[in-house]
Amino acid sequence: MGLVAYRDKGDEYVTKVFDLTDNLDQVYSDLKGFQANGGGDTPEHVNKALQDAIEKVNWSSDKAALKIIYLVGDSPPHNEYTDTPTYDKLAKAAIEK
Repeated sequence: MGLVAYRDKGDEYVTKVFDLTDNLDQVYSDLKGFQANGGGDTPEHVNKALQDAIEKVNWSSDKAALKIIYLVGDSPPHNEYTDTPTYDKLAKAAIEK
């Protein structure tokens, strides 16, 4: 498992990437360290989180390996941002990878 925490531009960070590991205790510890905070607006930079999950996580190259991204959030995305691809392009990039 791995984690990509995300917030929004102008917050303490936009994303924090925790690479894949089989150490579930570490994943749990990393997850417990997350706090909802910052911004004050509802939309978040969801597309950057998806992009980082696709491009910065060390995915297995084994074609038989199951690869799943779960998006968990409490706010809608900023669809007006142009610094990352749109959902449809990110979905295609994930499928290709």
